[in-house]
Parts: sequence; C-alpha cells; structure tokens
Amino acid sequence: METGWWSNYRNVGVHHCTWPGVRCSATGSVIEIDLSGHGLNGSITPQIGALSKLKCLNLSSNNLRGELPSSLGNLTQLAVLDVSYNEIYSIPLEIEKMENLVSLNLTRNLIADMPSAIGLLTNLTHLIMNSNPLRSIISPHIWNLKKLMTLHLGNCQLYGSIPPNIGKLKSLVNLRLQNNMLVGPIPSSISNVTNLESLLLQNNQLNGSIPQEIGRLTNLITLYLLSNMLVGPIPSSLGYLSRLESFSLYKNKINGSIPSVITNLKKLTSLDLGGNNLSGQIPSFLGLLPSLSSLYLDSNLFEGFIPLDIGKLKNLTVLHFPNNKLTGSIPLSLLHLPNLWHLSMASNLLEGPIPHEIESLNTLRYLDLSDNKFSGPIPSQIGNLSNLTCLVLANNNLSGRIPQQIGGLSLYLLDLSHNIISGDIPSQLNSQNISNSMSSSLFHLHNLRYLFIASNLLEGPIPHEIENLKALEHLDLSENKLSGPIPTQIGNLSNLMYLILAKNNLSGRIPLQIGGLSLYQLDLRHNIISGDIPSQLNSQNIDLSHNLLHRVIPSKFGNLTHLSTLDLSWNN
Repeated sequence: METGWWSNYRNVGVHHCTWPGVRCSATGSVIEIDLSGHGLNGSITPQIGALSKLKCLNLSSNNLRGELPSSLGNLTQLAVLDVSYNEIYSIPLEIEKMENLVSLNLTRNLIADMPSAIGLLTNLTHLIMNSNPLRSIISPHIWNLKKLMTLHLGNCQLYGSIPPNIGKLKSLVNLRLQNNMLVGPIPSSISNVTNLESLLLQNNQLNGSIPQEIGRLTNLITLYLLSNMLVGPIPSSLGYLSRLESFSLYKNKINGSIPSVITNLKKLTSLDLGGNNLSGQIPSFLGLLPSLSSLYLDSNLFEGFIPLDIGKLKNLTVLHFPNNKLTGSIPLSLLHLPNLWHLSMASNLLEGPIPHEIESLNTLRYLDLSDNKFSGPIPSQIGNLSNLTCLVLANNNLSGRIPQQIGGLSLYLLDLSHNIISGDIPSQLNSQNISNSMSSSLFHLHNLRYLFIASNLLEGPIPHEIENLKALEHLDLSENKLSGPIPTQIGNLSNLMYLILAKNNLSGRIPLQIGGLSLYQLDLRHNIISGDIPSQLNSQNIDLSHNLLHRVIPSKFGNLTHLSTLDLSWNN
C-alpha cells in the first residue's frame, strides 16, 4: 500500500490479492505484480523489498524514474524483473542477491553503467538492455552468464570490438548488438554458439571478411549484417545454414559473385544483398529458392540480362534491382508473379517497350522503372493495376500521350518527368470525344500528393480541373510547352508546398489566389507572365525571373521573415 500504486483501494477493505495487477499464492502471499502501462510516476518505493515471495515484477511502460531500490536484493525468489520503457538510470549492486532471476528487461531506460553484479546472476537466461546509453565496451561480466539464451544490447552506444569470449555463451539463442559503434572483425569464436537462431549485428562499423566458421551456426534463422564495412566474398559455408529464413548484407563492401551454395537455403524468405560490390550476372539459380518473398540486389555491379528463372519465384512480393548495369528488356516471366507488390528496376540500361502484360501484376503497389532506356508509349494496361499507389517512369525515352486509364488508379506519386511525352494534360473526359480525348483522368487522382511531369513535350493549357487534386503537395510541370494562363484554381490546393511551372509558355498574370498558399518553393521563371507581382505571395523560395512582370516589388516582401531566396531578374 505504501507504493501509492493502489491508493484507490486503501480504505475500501478489498483484499490485496484482488487488487489490479496482483496475483497471490494459495497462502495469500503476493507472487506477481503486473502494472505495465499503468501510468505510474516517480521512483520505485523501497517497500517493494518486503514482498519476499514475489516471483514476477512487471513495471514496464510507465514514467518511473531514478534508481532501482537496493531493497530489490531482498526479492531472492524473483524470477522475472521487467522495468523496460521507463527512465531508470541506475542498477544497485544488491541485485546480485537475486539468485533466482531468470529474465531481466531494462530496455529503453537511462542506464549508463552495467554493474559487475549482473555477472553474478548465474541463472539469468534473458538479459535485455536495448536502448540504454551505456557508452562502453561490451561488459566482460556478461561472459559469466553461461545459461544466457537472450542477450539484447542494441542501440546502447557500445564501442570496441566483439570479444572472442562471445563464444563462451554456448546457450545463446538470440544475440542482438545492432545500432552501436562496434568495430573490428566478427570473431570466428561465434561459431561455438551453435544454438544461435538470431544474430543481429547491423548498423555498426564491423570490418574484415565474414568468417567461414559462420557455417557452423546451422540453427540460424535470422542473420543481419547490414550497414557495416565487411569486405571479401560471400563465404561458401553459408550454404550450411539450411534453416536460414532472413539474410541481409545490405550496405557493405562485399565483392565477387553470388555463390551457388545459396540454393541450399530452401527456407530463405528474404535475401538482401543490396549496396555492395557484387558483380557478374544475376544468377538464374536464384529461381531455385522456393520460399523467397523479397529479393534486394540494388546498387551493385550486376550486368547482363535479368534471368527468366526469377519468374519461378511465385512467393515473391518484393523485387528490387535498381542501380546496376542490367541490359536487355523486361522478361515476360516476371510479369506473372502473382504476389508481387514492389517492383523496381530503376537506374539500369534496360530498353525496349514497357510490356502491356504488366497488367498481370494485379497485386502491384509500387512500380519504378525510371532512369533506363525504355521507349514507346506508356501502356494503357497500367490502368488495370488497381492496387498501384506509386508509378515512377521518369528519365526514359517514353513517347506518346499520357494514357487516360491512369486516372482510374489510387496513386499518391506519379513521376513521368524527363521523357518525350506529348499532347495535352489529361483533363475532363466527355462522351463526345472519347475516341480522341486524352481523358478524364489525372484529376480524378484524389490521393495524389506528388505529380512530376517536367521535361516533356506537353502543350496546351493547365486544366482548371487541377483543383480536384486536394491532397497535392508537390507539382512540377516545368520544361514543357504549356501555354495560356496559370489557372486560378491552383489556389484551392491548400496542401501544396511546391509549385514549379518554370520554362513553359505560360502567359497572363500571376493569380492572386496563389497568395493564399503557404509554399516552400514557387518557381515560375522563363515564361511570358505579365502584370504586377501580387503582394500576397507567401513562399520561402520565389523565382519569377525571365518574365514580363512590371511595376514595383511589393513592399510586403520585406515582411516575409522566412524568405530564403528571391529572384526577380530579367523582368520589367
């Protein structure tokens, strides 16, 4: 009662065994307290140490502060202590008396020192201390914990190397040292920890090659080595990890080719080899990984054709190949992957038309074919991809008109910039000109936030129906042949932050309604806009240069305290 945690029950006469979060033994002794997420404040009272029969104490996800009370040392029967997600900053030495402690969870606190007493908790099987500012080497006291099955020290600002002593923790099943500042090689002694199922070492500064001995960890299910500085080839011993389901080497300096032994990993669901120096052709034997659902090979030195056998991976949901030197066309076998929702082949040397069979990818949500040499028209069948939310076809040689069918999608991003697309911007469809109209379309995209059609051959006016794009934040129609006035309806796009209409043939005045927008960038340069400058303009960056504007610069511009750049040159 002295804790104040059950103050509402102080005078009610209700037996303490019926209080919220309290569980008692048959004799009425408190054996479990679970007040997780109960909004508790202040420090943990020393009286907690009087509950000598307590076996489980869960005070996680509260606002508890300060030091854990030394009286916790009296809780010699305590097996589980969870004070994660609080603001505890110190662990008392008396913790060493908690000889029956099996699980200690201190995640997301303010603990800056791991006391040596933790090394005396020889029955501990789970030590979870993610997200504490330890700012030290990995504590040598940990190597005494021979029963440890779970060791989580991720995001603790640890530095130094991973000691060879890691190999002493032979009971370890889960090891997480991610998001630290660890350096040096992965010690070969880690191969002694043969029960290991999960090894997370990502986001450190580990270097050297991946030890061949890693092949002894035959129970591994998850292996994350991403975002380090590892070099050398993928070791052939990887083929012994037959239970492996998720493997990431993203963003290292791994070279050579993908070894054929990878086909032994029949349970592999996620393979991420992106951001390395892997070279040669993408091997066709990747098609022999029947469980694979995501394949990332981006930002390497792969060349040659995309293998047809990738089309055998019927469980594939993500296929991510950008930033390589791949040539040839899109294999039709890829267009019959029934579960694919993410397809990116951007920044390669792919050519030919975009196949109309792409409509078969009816689960597709994200399609990026930008920065290639694709030519011909945008296939109207893309409009049949009813789940598509992101379509990026920029920086190709695509021609023809924007197909009206795109207007039937639920896109939030449409990027067709830097092509040779012609015609007008699709606006209202009416029955009289169905055969030759560009369509209804673009302005039915009510979820569209980003619209980029810059650097094409579009002509005609900007349709006033643009006001229907209520969610639009970024509009770039620059470097086309658009003409006529800027529609006043743009002023109704209340979410707009970027309005870029530079290098067209737009005429007339700057609409006053644009002044009602809070823009980050307003770029109307290189048009034939005339009249005076509206004093209401409100943007951090304004470029109205190379037009026919005249009269005076509005004095109100002096009040735009957030104005970063203003270019009014080459006007009248």
